Amino acid sequence: DVRVIGRDVPGNLAVARELEQRMRDIPGVVDTALLQALDLPEYRVEVDRIRAMQLGVTQQDATNAILTVLGSAGTVTPNLWADARMGISYNVQLQAPPLTLDSMETLLNTPVSISGTGTPILLRNIASVREQRVPASISRVTLAPTFNIVGNVQGRDLGSVYRELDAVRAELGTRLKPGNRMEIVGQSRSMRSAYAELASGIVIAAVLVFLVMVVNFQSWSAPLVALSGLPFALAGAAIGLRLTATPLSVPALMGMIMVVGVSTANSVLVTSFAMNLLREGVNAVEAAAQAAATRLRPVLMTASAMIIGILPMALGLGEGGEQNAPLGRAVVGGLALGTLATLIIVPVVFALAMARRTPAPQRLEVGAAPSSAVG
Repeated sequence: DVRVIGRDVPGNLAVARELEQRMRDIPGVVDTALLQALDLPEYRVEVDRIRAMQLGVTQQDATNAILTVLGSAGTVTPNLWADARMGISYNVQLQAPPLTLDSMETLLNTPVSISGTGTPILLRNIASVREQRVPASISRVTLAPTFNIVGNVQGRDLGSVYRELDAVRAELGTRLKPGNRMEIVGQSRSMRSAYAELASGIVIAAVLVFLVMVVNFQSWSAPLVALSGLPFALAGAAIGLRLTATPLSVPALMGMIMVVGVSTANSVLVTSFAMNLLREGVNAVEAAAQAAATRLRPVLMTASAMIIGILPMALGLGEGGEQNAPLGRAVVGGLALGTLATLIIVPVVFALAMARRTPAPQRLEVGAAPSSAVG
């Protein structure tokens, strides 16, 4: 839904008409139309006030006569008859048979009663009828006249259509006079708002996970090591969507948020185990290798269980399964690459980050001689 807003009605209408034609040329846009109907046929009855005054007829007399014939008087001056015996009131209305009102000539032959005398005259003696075109409705945004050009999307994702349409909007927007503007609303605006909120949700989730790990590890570097596999997990989710030709959507972004949690949890397993080995005096490279080897099976079991469990959703089988399929595909792709990053990238980053740390000295038991002592 593209709005052309402003008080330059003729200029904005010309831009809206051209925008409607340009939208038809965008692949994937169907059912394009200008929402406002600007040419509704209407008959206007114009009363000659001077002639009416000469005959003693008022505007109200002519109006009442026309409303009576058209059957609309009940909405203006309802006439109710009360049944005293039953206690029920009935709406009484006089109306000419619709079949007899077949032309404007018939309407002009409507008798109009002169106030006070009751003598009728024909409506044609004081009035004339002409046909005109008027807007069926007038839309406004902040009191400014607005034209809406609407369209549906078929066979293409909404984001791609929005990018092309936004380029057209920017081009035609230069032709508007100052104080007039164009904006894209409808589902595209809801999509952009939802994407922005979910993208910020991914960032907030990563930050909160980092802060929790800072408290857990009592370190600033160890949480960064655990999060080093997160970019690969998000990249895997994007690759999964790309390989399956699945456009980015709200369920896909929700799947990425799930990938952040599961991938980070697996990385924490490897990092915490390596940190324990480092505290026991094992050097960083050996600690990283042992952590990856020891935590290999738990990490693979966790990732495999989730991938197998969400695979039916990713396949989109069954009626309506395509709605949540992007979520499953993002999770499968993210966990596939994120698991490799947890077992390869995280240990490598740990070894590089902790290489400068000196292993803690091993504790000696009471009465035991150091290994380097001479016997």
